[in-house]
Amino acid sequence: MLPSLKVALCFLPLLVQEASDVFRLQRQRGAFRRGPWSQRLQAVVFPSLARVFRMADRVAFALRARGVDPARRRALVSPARVRTILCELRGGLSCPD
Repeated sequence: MLPSLKVALCFLPLLVQEASDVFRLQRQRGAFRRGPWSQRLQAVVFPSLARVFRMADRVAFALRARGVDPARRRALVSPARVRTILCELRGGLSCPD
């Protein structure tokens, strides 16, 4: 699975929780008592998006603080090359292909 997709799926429950919190808060404010359905939908969608973007900024800042650079390759040596080097160091005994 792609790493970015895996990270996105890990955040899915958090996004659902954020939308649920916004819905609960807007309901307490009385945003759903009157008005067209589009206005009610906007009362949940826009605050949820604002929270999600704020959370994305915090995650990006934390990743940058830890030295993660999306433009840079993660490993300088491919796993296949590492396997070959280890096999050569062990003298070629029981090396998987």
